[in-house]
Amino acid sequence: MSITELFNLLVPDVFKALDDTAAISRYGRGVKLTWERGHGFSGAAVERMLRRYGVRVYARQYATKDGDDFGVMVTKGQARWAENILRRAGVPLTSPLADESNRHVMPGRMPREWRKDEPQKPVGLAGRLLDWLG
Repeated sequence: MSITELFNLLVPDVFKALDDTAAISRYGRGVKLTWERGHGFSGAAVERMLRRYGVRVYARQYATKDGDDFGVMVTKGQARWAENILRRAGVPLTSPLADESNRHVMPGRMPREWRKDEPQKPVGLAGRLLDWLG
């Protein structure tokens, strides 16, 4: 059983809705970044990657069946940076570009993880649970 499947069993949608609402009220509507399921980039893996680069992640979108996309919301101020990181990592983004300057960013060399030893703290119950599950 994957972390996402376990999470969906433990936390019903009503709790997710409350968790997302609390995060959005604190951090704003932000920008939703989405990517295709099934290319080796789970929601938890992408969240951990972004947090190591100091990006705050919240309002997660879970891909529970074929055809679903994973997604996370990031603050508007961090959207350009988050999108750049994901494009460099080769994450197959399906969301519209957050910043046109990222259009030509190709998979390749990643920048130094400047928060590797002390990543951005998780946001909300979902973030803490995913962090705890490792």
